[in-house]
Amino acid sequence: MALTNTHGNGEIPFKRSIRGKLTVIVITILMLTVTSVTVFDFVYIRDILKREIHNELSLYGKSLRSILHLYIEQELELLRTYIAVNQLDVSLESTRESFSGARELSEQMQKSIIEFETGSDTFRDFQLLDREGAIVAASDQSEIGKSLVGSTIFKKGRLGRFSEFQIHDTLGQILSICEPITNAQGEFLGVAVINSDVSLLQEVLNSAQTAHESTDVRLGVLNEQKWIEYVFSTDNSPLHDPIDPKNDIAMSRALLGETNFIDNLVDNDGNSVLTAFLPVSDGSFGLVVEVNTSEVFAPTRRALATTIIVGVTVALLSILVATTFVRTSLFPIRRLSHAAQRVTEGDLTARVTEDSKDELGALAQVFNDMVETVRTNQQTLEDTVNRRTAELEESKDQLSALVASFERQNELMDQDLQQAEVIQRSLLPRQPPAVPGFTLSALYVPGNNVGGDLYDVFRIDDQHFGLVVADATGHGVSAAMLSVLFKNRLDLVEADESVFQSESSTNPLTDRVSEPRSAYSAIPVFERVNDELVSDVVGSNMFVTAVCCILDTQKSQLTIANAGHPPVLYIRASGEVELVKSPGPALGLYPDAVYAERTLTLHDGDNVLLYTDGLFSLDEDETIRMEAIASKLQQLKGQDNILNALVGELQNGASPEEQDDITMLLIDVREGENQFENQFESLTRTRTMGSTTGKENNGQPAPHIEIAQDEKTTFLIFVGKVSWVQGKPVAQSIRDAVRKKQDIVVDLTACDYLDSAMLGTLHETAHECSLHNLKLTIQGTSKPIYDAFVELGMYDVLGFVISGKMLVPDDRSRLSDEDIDMMAQQRWLLRAHEALASLNTANEEEFRHVIEELREGIEEAEEARRTKS
Repeated sequence: MALTNTHGNGEIPFKRSIRGKLTVIVITILMLTVTSVTVFDFVYIRDILKREIHNELSLYGKSLRSILHLYIEQELELLRTYIAVNQLDVSLESTRESFSGARELSEQMQKSIIEFETGSDTFRDFQLLDREGAIVAASDQSEIGKSLVGSTIFKKGRLGRFSEFQIHDTLGQILSICEPITNAQGEFLGVAVINSDVSLLQEVLNSAQTAHESTDVRLGVLNEQKWIEYVFSTDNSPLHDPIDPKNDIAMSRALLGETNFIDNLVDNDGNSVLTAFLPVSDGSFGLVVEVNTSEVFAPTRRALATTIIVGVTVALLSILVATTFVRTSLFPIRRLSHAAQRVTEGDLTARVTEDSKDELGALAQVFNDMVETVRTNQQTLEDTVNRRTAELEESKDQLSALVASFERQNELMDQDLQQAEVIQRSLLPRQPPAVPGFTLSALYVPGNNVGGDLYDVFRIDDQHFGLVVADATGHGVSAAMLSVLFKNRLDLVEADESVFQSESSTNPLTDRVSEPRSAYSAIPVFERVNDELVSDVVGSNMFVTAVCCILDTQKSQLTIANAGHPPVLYIRASGEVELVKSPGPALGLYPDAVYAERTLTLHDGDNVLLYTDGLFSLDEDETIRMEAIASKLQQLKGQDNILNALVGELQNGASPEEQDDITMLLIDVREGENQFENQFESLTRTRTMGSTTGKENNGQPAPHIEIAQDEKTTFLIFVGKVSWVQGKPVAQSIRDAVRKKQDIVVDLTACDYLDSAMLGTLHETAHECSLHNLKLTIQGTSKPIYDAFVELGMYDVLGFVISGKMLVPDDRSRLSDEDIDMMAQQRWLLRAHEALASLNTANEEEFRHVIEELREGIEEAEEARRTKS
């Protein structure tokens, strides 16, 4: 089978192909590498240049500082020489004695000043101040006598050597250097001040340029107001104009005595500069050297451009090499892809040739082996299909013959079923006896061709008549055969009239003498039939439920015995409804079974209905309750074919896919004509046009209880109409769960009916779980069952009902009752009904007779066992 190619010709778009993805990855790595190297080189070169500029500026600044120091020292030495030559200390000492001495000193100094000025290129002016700050000698005679006591030059000069740049009115910018004059005793006599021309210094500083054209130099001082004044500048900054220190950070730090560098400062022109600063003359001056970064880093930009060009070239070459490499490396994969495409198109001869010893070579070999395996398997499959086809052709005739055989067997089965209908029809009464003072109505409708229900009306003597309604387990042929066996055993018992006559006036369930029993009883009939069925169907798990009544026409009394059958419906003429219960096990289950009976005194207008459980399944949408049956009967009272009309009313127009057997026998206390109708066309077949689905119990599994368990919880799943027959092992399972401290979940999703025994068991379960602090959950409760909980006052049980549903494990098994004997069953039934009776007075009255009969039966059985032992 060829596969669909989603890419047409098999070519995958470049951007989605491995080739494209690898190419992009390689190119990305190369571009990142080239970019990283370029950036690294740029940063590295820039850092090297920066360090070189720092060194250069540092050396340049130190050179300028040395020149300035040398100049100041030279001028200071000149001043000291002048002081020593002219013995200015002696001259000042003499001026202290007389005014004439001062005049003579001035005249004498004038001559020496002229000589000194002639011998010095930088000398411009001289002043000699006495200890009071008055000028006693000067180059300019007009200044003699002036007081400079408040000037900076005098204040600092008397303390020690001092120098400063000044602007002179006639001389321009000068360098003022002062030296204090003392006598031999160290007493202060005055201050000598020399003003030097700085033009030579400026020429020297201007000539000391670096290799960078943008280099600027500034020399500055702090004035008395602590503002910066430039005394020398190569960038045309105004000299001796006060400047805020904040506007020149480098100069401020130099005047504070710091030596360092600042990168990326912005000068007055807005250019980014590299700056070096250092102090001069013990912090009296600050020297700042700047160079423009655009000039400094010009080689870096040129190197960056060159690097980018080389990087782009290398990247392009790398892309070409990478693309070629990727294409070449992936060529075997493309060959493998093309071969796989041929295989998807059905060409199993496609192979891949790959001589490499790497992973691609191994992949090619695996691919070839896989294709060869597929080809071999396909050939084997084709051979197998051809062989099987031939075998099928050969067996075609055999199958046709087998189908024909099945059709003939089906015809024989239909004939057998028709014969079974005839046999079953013979079991039912054809001409029921007339019962004086009573009208009998009967209706029988099988669920299939044949069913497990039957009824009988027979004369015992002129005064007594027997009425029986029975239901065999299951449906169809098996149920019909069991009902035939039951009818056979019943006929044998009926033939002996004495079997109906009571041998004792005591109640058979107790040794105490109570109210006199009816002279005729059905209990001996049940005991003999039960023993016969137990011996006939032992171990088959098959049984018959039945109700047998003895009608005394003279006393108008009806004695009722029940063997696991639904209770008899008693409708009094007043409209009061009663379910007559006389509990006892089904026939064929246990030997030595104990049964009870109850006698009713009938009055004109009373009705008694005997029926089978198929009556409850007429309406598939809702479970039918006894109240509804009683109500319908009262509405139809007096009509002909009353039972047929009742079925129609209860069926409510529904057409169930599977209909259970229906049998009813109605006793009407009035004179009239008996109406017996035995249908042999089931309701299902009539309404579903021949549907013959053979499921049990109206299309659902037979009533049973399943159990599932996990580590913490026991699950009990009720299926169908569950009664005491299926529920015997429930109590034991609940006790086991309580003993193991397990929670209990009762799932009623598939359950549509619970009898009183099961209801009592649920009440006991709720009590046990509350007592032992165990969690009980009741889920899937249908409305009829919920209504039964409410009606019986089972509020403990209602407290455990939930609207949701817990997940039930799939691993389930049916509860088995093989190990439960009859006494255990009787005790369980008694305990269940006692639990219901304890809820309220209404329940206590309703179940009082049942509880008493069960207790008496248990006591008698125990006494019988003791007697036998």
